[in-house]
Amino acid sequence: VVYQNNINPYLWNGSLKVTNKYPLKIADNQGGYIETDWIYTSGVENQRCLIKIQVLSSELITTGVSSSFLCENKINDTWVSDNKNYPNEEKQIILKILEIAGNLSQKS
Repeated sequence: VVYQNNINPYLWNGSLKVTNKYPLKIADNQGGYIETDWIYTSGVENQRCLIKIQVLSSELITTGVSSSFLCENKINDTWVSDNKNYPNEEKQIILKILEIAGNLSQKS
């Protein structure tokens, strides 16, 4: 049996480096999927967010990775989605992953 990884290793390692300061809920290197556990900001008790990253390509290309943010607010002891989009945060995550992946590829 031969297992072939169809995701770019530089994008994968860049994604791991970007999320290394957060607890990970899922890190599936075969599927190229990373999801953090809920992230809480010190001093902000009623909000939590998580990050999802998907490596989409076996090539090191700018469209080879996507990210999304999900945030919830606590209302009457129940966590409720804030139903907001976070395009700037998602873009910053992708740019950082691409920067790290590019640096890693140049070192090889």
